[in-house]
Amino acid sequence: MISHLLTVDIEGTPLTESQLVHYCELLVEAGNETTRNAISGGLLAFSEHPGEWEKLRADPALLPNAVEEILRWVTPIIHFTRFTSVDCEVRGVPIPAEYDLTAAIGRRIELACLANPIELRPCHNDLLNANFIDDGQRIRIVDWEYAGMGDPFFDLGNFSINHELGADEDAALLAAYDGPDHASDQPARLARLTLMRVVSDFREAMWGVLQQGISTLDVDFVAYAGDHFDRLLAEAATPRFERALRDAAG
Repeated sequence: MISHLLTVDIEGTPLTESQLVHYCELLVEAGNETTRNAISGGLLAFSEHPGEWEKLRADPALLPNAVEEILRWVTPIIHFTRFTSVDCEVRGVPIPAEYDLTAAIGRRIELACLANPIELRPCHNDLLNANFIDDGQRIRIVDWEYAGMGDPFFDLGNFSINHELGADEDAALLAAYDGPDHASDQPARLARLTLMRVVSDFREAMWGVLQQGISTLDVDFVAYAGDHFDRLLAEAATPRFERALRDAAG
């Protein structure tokens, strides 16, 4: 394939050296990282769920579906980020001035969470007040369009920041969620909830940036994104956030 790239041209113009290098880098990373992570992550999932492995061994016809499920379960692309070296717009939307700093904060949270990983669970990912229906007898959660496998502490942090809970209220929320099963590791779990409050605002801010380019609604998404960036940065500047980074990593 690389030999073909060396001889190909686009409308009579061969690829530049920079284009060739960047394309080969993409080719190597895309083929290596996704395959390596899917295989290792799939084997880990089967080792943690031996019943599923036995089903696959007993019926090889399930293999095509198993491959698709592994890709969904593992999410084999871990990092794929682009940075700008000059001011620019994408689809007419300026890249926010806050992006580099908030992305760096997000990477600190990611490293802390990777140091103490937890099992992924089905998550709602949009726990706003409008998505709860209370008929006086039971509470129903609606609007699952953002749902998927993820970190359950994102749901808890999302709920917490959307309802402006304080530290004591976060502790009560986590105690109600956990019951008596996690008393020994409660500080690390509470720290993870605290970090996910920041992640929730980062997601919401970037959603607002995306809507600036695609939405037809009469909504000030610039202000919307700015409000969430501001709250994120204020939260990440607190001693509570720094403690949470240490405690979550274990």
